[in-house]
Amino acid sequence: MRLSKGNRILIAMVFAFFAVAFVFGINFNVANARAFDKVMLGGTPIGISVYTDGLVVLETTEVITNHGKTFPTGGQLRRGDIISEIDGVKVKSLSELIKSVSEKECKIKAIRNGEEFIANCKPAKDALSGEYKLGIYIKECVSGIGTVTFVTENGYYGALGHRISDVESGLSFEYQSGNIYNATVSGAIKGQKGKAGELIGRFIRSDEIGTVNKNTPYGIYGKVNEYKGKWINVAKQSEIKTGKAQIYTTVDGASDYYGIEIVKTFAQNRLQEKSMIIKVTDKRLIEKTGGIVQGMSGSPIIQNNKIVGAVTHVFTGDPTKGYGIYISWMLDNVESVKADSNLAAA
Repeated sequence: MRLSKGNRILIAMVFAFFAVAFVFGINFNVANARAFDKVMLGGTPIGISVYTDGLVVLETTEVITNHGKTFPTGGQLRRGDIISEIDGVKVKSLSELIKSVSEKECKIKAIRNGEEFIANCKPAKDALSGEYKLGIYIKECVSGIGTVTFVTENGYYGALGHRISDVESGLSFEYQSGNIYNATVSGAIKGQKGKAGELIGRFIRSDEIGTVNKNTPYGIYGKVNEYKGKWINVAKQSEIKTGKAQIYTTVDGASDYYGIEIVKTFAQNRLQEKSMIIKVTDKRLIEKTGGIVQGMSGSPIIQNNKIVGAVTHVFTGDPTKGYGIYISWMLDNVESVKADSNLAAA
């Protein structure tokens, strides 16, 4: 999966978020997990940017000076470290980092595996530009496009159906907050056996429509400023059967229903991303995308006029097949998002 650099303003996307399969060892009461009888149907694309509490190190390198090569960080920083402060000043953007670097030695506060540490660094004067540098490649955020699954009456949404993970840095849990934006999808690169396809789209950061408050194994969650969608009943897990169903998704500029088959369902009393196996049967979607492609994560699955789940993964060996998550698992997290929001407001 390709992830765009956080410092790009306009993001041309060939994207869907992959996540590591994750299972909580906590039992849930499936009947009580479904906190909503009705939700507004998603299926629309959104741009997503999620951040850590600082800047993520992708790579360290030498700086070529007039006196030879030098490593300003001395090997103290490595891929996946999160830089939070330089000389006691918080840094959250590339521009802030650049402004903080001078010829003076500096103390970098960073986080690795949840533990803080200090790296003593000596910036080096680049022979070509004449600027002092730390020899660090960093990123501000992970950005891409996903699909909204549902929105509640109070404007809380769920999307993607799985966690956002960053393949460049190896981080996932550290990305917990951010924003969502209006996005457009103009087409797709078709999936083939052994290679997943990709939706092609873009968003502009000035077009913000909501927040990301949580990044979980079963989707991202937050508050959307305004959303207008069709109300749809929510299915209990016991109502979901193998057989004909639909997904509601956007692949060429307009949201539409496409025929699928629920091939297999799994009885689950604990959270799992992979709750059912689905197969695309609609010739229109197969012609456009080859089946399920990256970027369709979060597309709602509908059966018997009820929302039953969301698309989460594609089989690389057969792009017409993939996994879905039960809607009850996604809705279960909305109440905790609401609680966190109320606590923050207080």
